Amino acid sequence: MPERLFDVQSLYGPGAQGNRHTLVYTKNAAALEDLSPELRDAPNLIRLSGSPEHLRGHFSHRGQPVLRCGSGNMAIAEAARQMFGVPEQGGWNLQTDAGTVWLGYDVQGPYYRDKPLRQHTVPKPQLWRHLLDGTFDTGSYAGGHGDYALLALSQPLKKVQPALRRLCQYSRRALILVYRQGPGLAQLRYFAPQYGTAEDAATGSASVQAAHFLWNLYRESRFTFLQASPQGGYIQTETRGGDVVVRGRAKLNPCSRGQ
Repeated sequence: MPERLFDVQSLYGPGAQGNRHTLVYTKNAAALEDLSPELRDAPNLIRLSGSPEHLRGHFSHRGQPVLRCGSGNMAIAEAARQMFGVPEQGGWNLQTDAGTVWLGYDVQGPYYRDKPLRQHTVPKPQLWRHLLDGTFDTGSYAGGHGDYALLALSQPLKKVQPALRRLCQYSRRALILVYRQGPGLAQLRYFAPQYGTAEDAATGSASVQAAHFLWNLYRESRFTFLQASPQGGYIQTETRGGDVVVRGRAKLNPCSRGQ
């Protein structure tokens, strides 16, 4: 049984609801295998275990594992502050299935620091134009075949509707669309129907890749991303050397789920 149970809202802001996470915590990771079916199949579930010195997090959505979850990282940072306070070093090392992420908390609120995946230019742009029934300015692949494709459009993203069935047919990559509105301000949308999420509401992991993508194009180190999903997300990034720092609001809500 979990020692603590949280309902956390993260990456919300002006006109953006962000993501809601159910977070269960126990010191002993083995106890997380005994969750009720209701918890195991919850949307945006975080299983957190360990001590402040050695935290381990697993992400899933309706029973399906999720490799990277930026809004989940932010939710953990807020829950950790609630449980442990802020340590002298200002944060915690979180071990995830995708590697180690630094979680922090300061006067501005929660944040995390991560390394973007290696990016290279899309080799066959005509495939992605077919997916969008239109054009895009430039595009990059991030990581391997199961990671991301980033496409930069020259129009606002709210009404863009990618052909998601085609995406499932010819690529395992999640799709990130980016529109730079002006210096330091951009829209993004994130689609991963191959993994059970047609469109994510607020995606910190996508903003890490998008910040690096835009840094390569414009050499701008700070961006505010307005995620143009129906729920909306509000995410701030800063590129520091080879890392991207992601900031966003997070708060604990009254939890209605039983333990």
